[in-house]
Amino acid sequence: MKKVLFLAVTLAIAGGLGWWYFQERQLPSYGPAYREYAYVTNGKSNTVSVIDLRTFQPAASIRVGNDPTGIAANSRKNEIYVVNTESNSISVIDAERNEVVATIGVHAAPYFIDVSVDGKRAYVANSKSANVSVLDLDRRMVLGNIRVGASPGLARVSPDGATVVVSNRGDRTVSLIDTRQLKVRHFRTTAAPGTIASRSRLIAPPTIVSVASAQASLRGSLSQTSAAGTSLSSSLVGS
Repeated sequence: MKKVLFLAVTLAIAGGLGWWYFQERQLPSYGPAYREYAYVTNGKSNTVSVIDLRTFQPAASIRVGNDPTGIAANSRKNEIYVVNTESNSISVIDAERNEVVATIGVHAAPYFIDVSVDGKRAYVANSKSANVSVLDLDRRMVLGNIRVGASPGLARVSPDGATVVVSNRGDRTVSLIDTRQLKVRHFRTTAAPGTIASRSRLIAPPTIVSVASAQASLRGSLSQTSAAGTSLSSSLVGS
């Protein structure tokens, strides 16, 4: 009798879980002010293409600096940051107006950019000047430049925001930057550094992905950079 009762209860629980998992769910309604855009850098035309992800149609083409490569989104400020490799600069795009609102000069041949979790700082790997530029995103200015190894290609913020990991392909080293003290340590690898992994996420060329959770105001971000030099970033905009 106990076995039959146990089987009946187990089947009831399994059935309830199955119904909950497979039931049809309604898509959220965000209202007419809701927007979701993807931003694609076009290195040859010095522009960023804006794609409306609701209609999958082009929404705008934004002129930036020369040879845009890396790109990152800031969900806290609803801004997009574009790395202009030949112009040695960062273009700041307002994701609500889809226009460049500021340009920040950095050192030679910037390649990648990453934004801290709180949205207050960005870190730019400058491949030809062997350093990383630290940006104050509130004041839109360079706080300082930190010497790393040769030809840094990747600068990524750790999940806890305490460390920036830099892969230096020119001298086969990895640099770890303390974001609080802005001090750096170097480690030598056996070959040109490639994949960098942490416990919470994978940081690995040629594909780099970072995700920031959406805010209550329907602002969030997803950015991805590919090895081909084409970068993609999306931003959620709501009223």
